[in-house]
Amino acid sequence: MNSRQTSGSFIFKGALITADNVLWKGKVADRNHQEKKAVFLREFNEFVAKHPKLESIIVPIGDGLTVARVL
Repeated sequence: MNSRQTSGSFIFKGALITADNVLWKGKVADRNHQEKKAVFLREFNEFVAKHPKLESIIVPIGDGLTVARVL
């Protein structure tokens, strides 16, 4: 298990989690970009979006901002 999967158990219900630069100059949205950082950010965005204990949005301002609330 990695830190992305285990850290959720230490966060209180109702807490806000933010992550900056989640769209990385549009490279994350373009599946043709296979650079390590773009692939990681795609996986991170998918993980947050599908996590059953998070409600999240990506704000498409600048390089993107994820805001997630712990349910």
